[in-house]
Amino acid sequence: MLTHHFTIVQHKYLFVSEEREAFWVSEGLNPSEAEGLALIPVIALTLNVPGLDLYHQRFFKHNDKISIANFLYEAWASNPFLKGIPDQLCIDEELLSVVPLKGILQLIDPDGQLKEIVTDTDATFGASKVQAHEQSIIYWEDFELLRKPASVESLLNIIGKMVSERQGILVESSPHDKSKDHLLEQHLAISPSLPSISLSPDEYFRLDTDWVTKESWQVPMPAIGKAYCYSEENDDHRWIHWLFLQDEDEEPNDVDQYKLIDETRHYWSPEAEGLIATLNALAYPIVEYLPEHISSRALRSFMKGRVPLSKIMTKDLLHLVKSLPIVIYPKTVEECTAAFGCITRHGHCKYIFELTGGEHSSHKFRFFAGNAPTTGIFLIVIQVGSMADGPMLKSALFCKEDDLDIGHAGFAALSYWVERLPEFNIKGICTLILDMVEKMLHASMDGLKN
Repeated sequence: MLTHHFTIVQHKYLFVSEEREAFWVSEGLNPSEAEGLALIPVIALTLNVPGLDLYHQRFFKHNDKISIANFLYEAWASNPFLKGIPDQLCIDEELLSVVPLKGILQLIDPDGQLKEIVTDTDATFGASKVQAHEQSIIYWEDFELLRKPASVESLLNIIGKMVSERQGILVESSPHDKSKDHLLEQHLAISPSLPSISLSPDEYFRLDTDWVTKESWQVPMPAIGKAYCYSEENDDHRWIHWLFLQDEDEEPNDVDQYKLIDETRHYWSPEAEGLIATLNALAYPIVEYLPEHISSRALRSFMKGRVPLSKIMTKDLLHLVKSLPIVIYPKTVEECTAAFGCITRHGHCKYIFELTGGEHSSHKFRFFAGNAPTTGIFLIVIQVGSMADGPMLKSALFCKEDDLDIGHAGFAALSYWVERLPEFNIKGICTLILDMVEKMLHASMDGLKN
């Protein structure tokens, strides 16, 4: 039976302004604080396929009138991952008192494909509400070439479409969770039951009611002496900003600072997913390079999710990682993209290439070499056929350029060292490998220019 969760939440992290700008607040923002910053809360409408991370999402200003019919029709008619009208729809019971949902569904689904509306929902429905906040995370590289939208409505529509495009890339790449493979294959094999009618303009309803906004009002207020700032690096992207908390008397001059400052003063491993992925994939153990105030035991407990690290320790750990030679061996696509996001600040690279060595190259590895402003040259090693490999991996790593041919000899030398590196776990060898990669990159790129 095909089930969809229909959730409506006031977003904790995404806000807009009347100047047609979007703001992503990494710590979340209480609506009372948003008013003081002249920011407008956003309502997120989401249809989820529970347990599979498949969804359709659109955004609206919190005080706008919204057409439920238009949203459901668009989702079921155009989103290929939802597979059309479900057999069962799970909703908040309060929704029935705000909109005539049954009448709307009869309009969209006159043939009665939808058999059941469920309001007595279980814990999985709560999980879908949590995901509604997380699935819409903004990545600057999605918008860097787009002009400032003509209206706030257009801005929110663009963000919704970009969220859908990113989901498509992730679904087409290798599976994130091997345990979900069979369920995902079964779901994608479903023949969609599409709406059989064309939709006429429908009634519009205000949805900024207590049951929609209550979660956002639970976001903690910032500690005394803290102020919201945004990174200077984002000045080139005038209509998208990432807000962070820092001391009021502290200048926002650290390009990494906005990712780490938090009023809770501690971070659990899920809040540092990219950092954890990088540490797990690093070609050598980081323990012997830890500063004195971070013990190996504390690091292991943090990585296993048993204890949090203070903001100072988290910041120092991130700076340590970025100061070391970065050669990583991710085991899954999810680990690869998370580590890549940490290393490059979500795709902020001078360049990144997949390295090739001609038709006689080894088929054991794929190599992705890049240059990030905060880390310098880095190398991602993917074992061919592993859970980290996939046809859409280049898109996930934002490889916009063609592959870079480093020659058969160069590829063979690189393969020789990376195949043996895990046996030695020596940081010095990583430095030599990155020096070799840098020379190959320069030689190959110079060859392209000539």
